[in-house]
Amino acid sequence: MRSGRISGRLAMAALVVLLLAGIWVFVAPFAVGLQPSFSPWSTATRNALVTGGVLMVTALGGLITYGALGVRELLARAPQLEEAPEGDTKEPGVS
Repeated sequence: MRSGRISGRLAMAALVVLLLAGIWVFVAPFAVGLQPSFSPWSTATRNALVTGGVLMVTALGGLITYGALGVRELLARAPQLEEAPEGDTKEPGVS
């Protein structure tokens, strides 16, 4: 079960990095000064906004799904944990 926890943490870290990359791609044209103030958006700016938005939505969707599946797993394990004897602290199914 340990490898599942490690791979889950790596997946979560990858989604957070993807979210941060999406945020940066979204704000970069304005933060770096590539898009002049009060002028129509260039094609490159629109492209960066769309790409950054897609990255952010994808990462947020993945994070929400990961969290929902974690909650579902906890709820599924709750009856098993209630039935465990007082001194037994091992996870069900682990020997």
